[in-house]
Amino acid sequence: MHKIQLERDKATLENIAFEIASLIEEMNDAKQRFNVRERGYFTPDEEMHAKRMFFKYRNFRAAVMEIIYNWKDFDTFEDEDTSAKAFILAFASAIQLYHWSSLLVEAYKGNDAIVSKLNEVDINLGIEGNLFDQIYRNVTRVEIQEELYNAAIFYEEKREWIETHLDDSFKQLLHSVDRSYTSIKRGSVDRWVTRLNRDMDITGRRMAMPIKDLWFNMQKMAIDFVGSIWLDTIPKIPQDHIKSFQELMQPGDFFIVRPESKSSTVLIPGWWTHGSIYLGGFDALQGAGFDNLENVSKNKDKLINESGDIIEALSPGVVFSKMYYSMSVDHAVAIRPLLNESDRRNSINDALSHLGKPYDFDFDIGRSDRLVCTELLYKSFHKKGGIDFELKSRYGRPTINADDIIEKVLTESQNFQVIGLSLKDMTAGTSNFYTKDAPKVMKTLG
Repeated sequence: MHKIQLERDKATLENIAFEIASLIEEMNDAKQRFNVRERGYFTPDEEMHAKRMFFKYRNFRAAVMEIIYNWKDFDTFEDEDTSAKAFILAFASAIQLYHWSSLLVEAYKGNDAIVSKLNEVDINLGIEGNLFDQIYRNVTRVEIQEELYNAAIFYEEKREWIETHLDDSFKQLLHSVDRSYTSIKRGSVDRWVTRLNRDMDITGRRMAMPIKDLWFNMQKMAIDFVGSIWLDTIPKIPQDHIKSFQELMQPGDFFIVRPESKSSTVLIPGWWTHGSIYLGGFDALQGAGFDNLENVSKNKDKLINESGDIIEALSPGVVFSKMYYSMSVDHAVAIRPLLNESDRRNSINDALSHLGKPYDFDFDIGRSDRLVCTELLYKSFHKKGGIDFELKSRYGRPTINADDIIEKVLTESQNFQVIGLSLKDMTAGTSNFYTKDAPKVMKTLG
């Protein structure tokens, strides 16, 4: 499991690094084109463009924070190869997060009109108030600068050990870190060191910092940027509920879920926040007669090797996941699209046709080369049988979120059947499983 997740998180970081370069360029270009300083206000098109860019940036940084969180316990792995990969991935994410945040601040600080706009609350986008100011404060805090500097010292000391435990794929990441690190050290880090040497005595304690203390500081630095990925302990649907889902579900059904304590839940508008499609693994697909579908046959080895119980769009892209991994949530509902055999086959084949596509951090449903979770459901089930999803305008473009899908499910019993609901009582800490009464219970949520 660690191997798969490491590869996925590395792919996420690489995808974001590729995309954010063009986003920063777009931000700088917009700064020149927007005549806001002289005019004193945004035109509607300028406002939407500025907020959409900031929204995409916010999604990038949340995804990078999740990578850092995933590997916060890198020093606990018994396998040194896993430990080395976890550290270089977490460190690369940390320095990139700081670097990108610094670029954002440099692009817009001093432009009061733009900063004021980026600090506004936007309920539709899920952007909290004063977010730009929060980023600005954090990238200039001496404590964070010291923490990252100490991590850099550790990296310099341990680089040879790290490299000996990396395969070729992760060595590419190491060399990328070297380039970024060298560039940052010439610029920002040199400025940090000048300030740190003046303001605080770090000599004598930076070299002796234990690994656990070092990582605590790296984790604290990242948490200070965006808030903890998990605001509490990581939840899990009860094992007997997972078993009930597996007994009730068929390939081509889908999940809609909600984790209460994940920071992305706060960021995503709506009560329900994520969707995925149930496959059941290759054996279940074969048992249902779907193993001869083009995209099932083509991905047979991946379905077997990666335990493809679920297909979903996560920050690494459209991937197979184990059922147990996908059930790290507080609430989950299983839904069956009421389709004939031909439409069900087509929906599964269509879902698997998107495997490997990058995640759509821009939430642009008009693009087919990258997807978010609800876009995967939309492109798999829309216009199959009587299913006709309606897109809603958000962020200046058509979208569909998990709440939209649930609304459709609860109002169109001729097209959907709710087959199971695991709902957690957040006060008592216990979960209940519903079948027949699930739709009635769902209408009380949100």
